[in-house]
Amino acid sequence: MVYRSYKDWELKDFKDYYLENYKGKGRVEVLKEDCGFYQVVVRRKLLDEVFPEQRRYKGKGKFSYFSLKDFKKYYQENHKEKGRAEVSKEDSGFYTALYNRGLINNILPEDKRWKYLNWTLKDFKNYYKENHKGKMRGEVSKEDPSFYYVTSRRKFLDKVFSVAKYERKSEFSNFSVKDFKNYYKENYDGLFRTEVRRKGFAFFCAVNKRNLLDEVFSEKRTGIRGKFSNFSVKDFKNYYKENYYGMSKGEISQKEQGFYIALRKRNLLDKLITNKNILIFLKREGLLNKVFPKD
Repeated sequence: MVYRSYKDWELKDFKDYYLENYKGKGRVEVLKEDCGFYQVVVRRKLLDEVFPEQRRYKGKGKFSYFSLKDFKKYYQENHKEKGRAEVSKEDSGFYTALYNRGLINNILPEDKRWKYLNWTLKDFKNYYKENHKGKMRGEVSKEDPSFYYVTSRRKFLDKVFSVAKYERKSEFSNFSVKDFKNYYKENYDGLFRTEVRRKGFAFFCAVNKRNLLDEVFSEKRTGIRGKFSNFSVKDFKNYYKENYYGMSKGEISQKEQGFYIALRKRNLLDKLITNKNILIFLKREGLLNKVFPKD
């Protein structure tokens, strides 16, 4: 062990020695590597001056030695753009450390809820249309909790989320085709069928039950995946004749499941595909081409 005398050392000497030999290392590391140097620093009460970045603050855990820069970096990496309430709920240890150090105003932006303080009902409606049009309440509450919370507290939920209201099958029982079209345009305009089914299941079921899918939803808005998404009834008929003429539903399902599913979703199975027993009989009697001519 090398003996050193610190008798005549000043604060600058201790700082220089630390920077030359232990720069970036924590107090515990220096204590293990150079116990003599560390003990002298402690006795001279120079810990905070010699180890500025390793000053221990009130509290336990990884935030005890965090500098302002460390806190900012941690916030950007883990809670970027989140408000105080969100950070407090998701990471109480981090929030408590900021509170104990008096750094909340330096690190965390003011709670987003304050920006809604002077908003009118019209402001809430416009914000919803611009940022969350067509989304259900549950989706908005997850994506924009501050907005949803204030809307709830102001008792504007039913007025702001008119699209996301709970639908009941009974309310569509007397709808005409025009009513269905208007309802779709007012509440789900631009959405695909699968999206409407997810967001307004009762409405979708009512349309499907009345066999009005093609009339209410334009061909381009169908939720059927793949090359059949924009098929008309005529296209389906032609495709069936060109590829699977004379085959039963089971055979088509095995050969091309996508086509079969598309027919089923559009309620065209019974209209385009004849029962297999009838086909077998017609084939046996030589009447298939007469009953179902290809052209």
